[in-house]
Amino acid sequence: WAPAAPPPAPGGAVAGPRGGGPRDTVVYVAAVEPARLVPQAARTWARILSQVSGSRLVLFPERWDLTPLIPWAAVRRWFERLFEQEGVAPDRLLVLPTPVGLADVRERLKMADVYLDAFPISSGLVLAEALRLGLPCVVWEGEQRRFRMGSALLRELELPEAIASDETKYLAHAVGLGQNSEQRARFTAALNRRTETAPRFLDSRRFAAQLQEILRGLLKSKHVAIPLVA
Repeated sequence: WAPAAPPPAPGGAVAGPRGGGPRDTVVYVAAVEPARLVPQAARTWARILSQVSGSRLVLFPERWDLTPLIPWAAVRRWFERLFEQEGVAPDRLLVLPTPVGLADVRERLKMADVYLDAFPISSGLVLAEALRLGLPCVVWEGEQRRFRMGSALLRELELPEAIASDETKYLAHAVGLGQNSEQRARFTAALNRRTETAPRFLDSRRFAAQLQEILRGLLKSKHVAIPLVA
């Protein structure tokens, strides 16, 4: 599933590889809804940049079909203050406007070397696209269902090593990917191998058929009559 995307507006997509930065610049990207953004995530992302010399963070809203409850300009100012508190220059942060559709999201992801999944609530839609593109990802798995969407995708791809269980591991994995291009290449190669045969979250028909069988089994166990569908 994905929100209905409007036709791309002229100039809506972000042009240029890697956000226009130098070739040796490591670019992280994150997508998050302002109302779900927590200070811990912002500070962790700032600490990642502080440990990866010259790296940059590209940030944009996850959804294009919703009106943000918090103005995006206010999010930018808040991020800049947090970055200054962590000793990271604000010009290492690139805050982009709301994407015009899924194609625009993909173009933004192509600028990056590493995708940082938001936490505590995962940006499942954008993460799925990042995985489809072979982009190394960092995910934090929480205890509740809404905090486990990202880790579920990585477990489906048999990449549990990309799942962090706490801030320390999230930070270490993100920094490691940023500092080691060979590690990023291995991650991408593993992703490409595992997505050759589409995983369930990229194959909606197969996923729906399996979900249907699960629901049928639940109904039968409760002795509920199942209507016939032509």
